[in-house]
Amino acid sequence: MGEPARDVMAPFLFRCPTTGMTVQDFVAQDEADDIGDLGTHHAIKCIACGRVHMLAIRRLANGGLTALDPDQGD
Repeated sequence: MGEPARDVMAPFLFRCPTTGMTVQDFVAQDEADDIGDLGTHHAIKCIACGRVHMLAIRRLANGGLTALDPDQGD
C-alpha cells in the first residue's frame, strides 16, 4: 500500500498593515507551484489582527514565497 495523500503547505511572510507585525501564513503547495515571479493575489485572514488582507504573493529568486499588500507598494 502506498503512503496516504496529505496536504503540503508552503509558508510565506507578510507585514500586517493594521498592526505592523510580521506574520507567517501558508498556501497549499499546488497553489504555490502556480505562483510565478509576478505573483498572484490571495485573500488571507491575518492571525495578528483577525482581518482579511488581499496580498500579492510572489516567488523569490531563491524559490521561497513572499507577500505584499498591494496598497503598501514594494
